[in-house]
Amino acid sequence: MKKNVVFWTGVQKERFSEKYGGFEWMEISKKTWQFWCEKNNCIFFHYDSPKHDDFFQYRITWQRWFDVFDKLEQSNVNYDKILMVDACSMVKWNTPNIFDLVDDKLVGWRDMDNMKWIY
Repeated sequence: MKKNVVFWTGVQKERFSEKYGGFEWMEISKKTWQFWCEKNNCIFFHYDSPKHDDFFQYRITWQRWFDVFDKLEQSNVNYDKILMVDACSMVKWNTPNIFDLVDDKLVGWRDMDNMKWIY
């Protein structure tokens, strides 16, 4: 039976630990998404091993888009819809099932968190 998947990007590398103040914030994000997935009968998939280890040439934020289908296939995940989220996001406990709000097309939203980084 196909299930919806939250593809959560949370790659932890020691060389980034000091720059980002450790990774405790990632664990908080992970727990919110795990709870939400369990509540909404979805698969939580932790993406933590990109193909390329050189994150300066191959940014994780780009690699995940090329790895998503391969990683799910390698893990024998039979999916219907995929929601790709980053470890810098948290989901509120009572957020409606996002998969029920979208049809079977590519959907995105405007990120207003850090416009300087986006630029």
